[in-house]
Amino acid sequence: MLTLAQTLRSIHQDIRRNVVDFWDNLPQYLWMWFELTVCSALILLSYLLSVSLAGRKLHIGRVRFRLYPFAICFYDLRYSQDASRKFPTNVELTIESTNVELTFHIPRPSYPCWGTFLAENVYHRTPECSVSVIRCHTTLWIYPYAFRFTAGPYADTKLDDFRLQVFSSKRTPGWVNRLRTNLVATILKGDTIRCDEFRIAIQGGLNSPGERGVEVEQDGDYETTDAPEESVTLGGGQIGDGTGGEAVYKETYADSSRTPISSLNASDPTMQNSSGTSEFRTSTTARGYHVHNWQNRIYTFGSIDAQLRKNWEEEKGSYAMVVRDVRWTKVHSLYQRAGGPISAFPQIIWSTLQFPMSLFNAYRDPISMLNIHMTRLDVTFSEYRIQDAELLRQGAKMIGEFEWLNGGVMGRVGWDMLAWIIKPD
Repeated sequence: MLTLAQTLRSIHQDIRRNVVDFWDNLPQYLWMWFELTVCSALILLSYLLSVSLAGRKLHIGRVRFRLYPFAICFYDLRYSQDASRKFPTNVELTIESTNVELTFHIPRPSYPCWGTFLAENVYHRTPECSVSVIRCHTTLWIYPYAFRFTAGPYADTKLDDFRLQVFSSKRTPGWVNRLRTNLVATILKGDTIRCDEFRIAIQGGLNSPGERGVEVEQDGDYETTDAPEESVTLGGGQIGDGTGGEAVYKETYADSSRTPISSLNASDPTMQNSSGTSEFRTSTTARGYHVHNWQNRIYTFGSIDAQLRKNWEEEKGSYAMVVRDVRWTKVHSLYQRAGGPISAFPQIIWSTLQFPMSLFNAYRDPISMLNIHMTRLDVTFSEYRIQDAELLRQGAKMIGEFEWLNGGVMGRVGWDMLAWIIKPD
């Protein structure tokens, strides 16, 4: 149990550290507020005037207010940016949603929630990728650490049926790269808490898309059929495809124009092998996988099914992954657990003084302010190169560190082979 003197000393040290960080980052902090103010003003004016301003345009079909609890609802929302107009820095993107709702609540110590955010049928597209989410629900907290609702994040987000399609691994979006790097580093260097099942299968010399690939268990209605073209596909290959009598999982989508994400059509000629070509497939399956990383984050996966397909003759490959019940949760650090509980009042003071820096950190790394739960995550790389695999890059780095520490255990031939695999174009 921490004494009052220890608590005050800790708060004083945090204040000094935050003040130093604030002054060190003051130019970036001022630029952040300037950029947010200008962008918000341009977006609001574009909606009021129904014109595009500096490449930004916001369209809202209908706005509705609710008195109790007070809420603002937006229907048929569409926002777009034009990369040709660079004031401030623009990137080409489009965001659509059929329903966006912000509801305000009165926070209580037993439930310190001040607002909830709901978005339905969200679709986001850039030149590098496209994203779709059936439903996004976010709970916004006030002083969550003081009232012991989270270990620091100010929001809990739940995403239903999150689907991401990256068109080419050579042009992977920055935010996808950061998430992928963090996840791979966690798998390689983090502490594995639990893994109920792990399987990997490597197949080579496959000449047609109809040959047996990875078999993945799916939730839903199953039927016995001889028509593999109706099954869900992974990167152009089908889940549970094969000869007649295989169990095939079928899905129905309300809007066929939004289905290409992680459910590519096997009839697409760009995803089929030419006659006589050789294909290499690596399939990975994991169940009940929990891992803890150096950022005091725990990744929990209910199930993971992934497949990498590589056509050696045509230099063409694809990658797809289906994850169910994935969570990314912030947990208390070791010294926080060892110190015992602290009363809410000092924590409220500490959180209030730290709030400006929390805003700055949220601007630089928004995802660090969240706990995330996804009921299902589909990731597809339509064109995938082996040398773009983050696991290969970080694995090679770890091998190099191990060899340096142990005086060299890999021969020159092995390093030459590895350099050939990951060589850039």
